[in-house]
Formats: sequence, C-alpha cells, structure tokens
Amino acid sequence: LFFNMPLAHYHLGEALFYLKKYGDSIQAFELALKMAPDLYKARLRLVTIYRNYLHEPAKAEIHSKILSQFMKGEITIVSGLPRSGTSMLMQMLQAGGLPILTDNVRQPDENNPNGYLEYTPVKNLKKDQSFLAEADGKVVKVITQLLKYLPDQFHYKVIFVKRNMHEILASQQKMIGKAGETYSVSLAQAFEREVELVDIWARKEPNVEILYLNYEDVIYDTDEQIKSISGFIGKDLDENKMKEAVNVNLYRNRLSNKS
Repeated sequence: LFFNMPLAHYHLGEALFYLKKYGDSIQAFELALKMAPDLYKARLRLVTIYRNYLHEPAKAEIHSKILSQFMKGEITIVSGLPRSGTSMLMQMLQAGGLPILTDNVRQPDENNPNGYLEYTPVKNLKKDQSFLAEADGKVVKVITQLLKYLPDQFHYKVIFVKRNMHEILASQQKMIGKAGETYSVSLAQAFEREVELVDIWARKEPNVEILYLNYEDVIYDTDEQIKSISGFIGKDLDENKMKEAVNVNLYRNRLSNKS
C-alpha cells in the first residue's frame, strides 16, 4: 500500500527468509537497501543468505566489505532477569581477561559482595546509545528490558543467564527485606514473558548472536559452561581464573539439594 517504505520491504524479506524462499527474500532486502542504504540489517541478511544458504561467498564478500564501512565494532553483552547471576558472569569474564565497561557506582553489598559491575549510562539506553562507542571490544551488562534498544551499528554477542523463576523471586524478596513472603504470580508471568521476548528479539536481529546459560549449571558444571563461553566469545580466556570467580557459597535461595 505504501511502496516507498524500506522497513516494510525488510520485514517482507525476513518473512521470505524464514519461509526459505531465499531468492525472493534477496529481492526484498535489495529493494529495501535501494531506499535506505544504511539499513544494516538488510545487508547482514544478504551476507547470511549468500554465505550460509546459497553458498556464494563472492557475493557475500561484496556485502561484507560494504558493511565494514558502517559497522562500528563488536560488543559482548551480559543479560538476564534481576538476581539471575549476571553479576557473577561479569566477574567470570573479567577474571578470564576480558575488559569490562563499568563505573562501579553501584558498590558491593551483602546481596552481592563481589560487586555488580554495572555501567550507569546503560539505564538510559532507550534514549541515548552514544556510550556504546566506549563498549566496543568490551563486556557490558544490559538488563533484559533494554536489549531491544541496542542499535544496529554493532555486532553483539549476548550471554543470557537463566535461573529458576522461584529462586529469582525469592532472592528479590530477600533483597528488599521481604524474605519468606509470598510473591506475585503476575510478576513471575511477566518475567517469563520478558525471557520469551528476548528469544524473539535475538532470532530476528541478524547482528545478534546469543548464548543461553543456566545459573545452576554454571555453579555445578562450571568447567563445561566455561568451555561454552570461551567457544562463543571466540577468544583465549583464562579458564582457571574464571572458575575461581564462581562461588557456590553465594548460591542462596536455591531449590535443589546439590552441594
């Protein structure tokens, strides 16, 4: 109905891509790019199609070279619901040798004695993404609800920590001084929906790779989880120091009987 809308053609290309109609999706993405040459996501899709599905590396390389002029770098994102173990993962990555973007404004406390490793400007991500230039090549923590506001100009490797919902809510109750009190079923459902939306977001953003970790697995199957992290990051990490950053004594509010 409104032909001159590049995003409409991009979303048509997405639909055709998921239907495995790669030739038609290419036409839609290329039309979107004619209208909006800086629509990076469309060009990323073309690289993926040519490289992984049509096996035409020469065409993929053409688009890759154009992308290299626009893309600004790669950022590792640690995310998850509150009290899911994101701070521990940040500590592990820092111990492993990755640079962390943090201002240490939020100091360690009894709920998180090893620190939160947060960066205050992240809270304003919806309105201001300029700080991400500082995050290139580094790790930064971003809460679940803000992931969708990450701009297209960067490639993101997202490590998302999942944890049993009852443990998350129990930990939150304890943190606000209401340990032992019942928690809202609607809040649990809202949190679960947020996790579902993250999966939808990650699958539709071509500049996003995501690794899901389970908090309990990181605690009790540490070696294997660290290997997964190292493989995902694609860099040599100090795995021994990463393991030292995992403190099973801080796994409170647990449901399982493991020790």
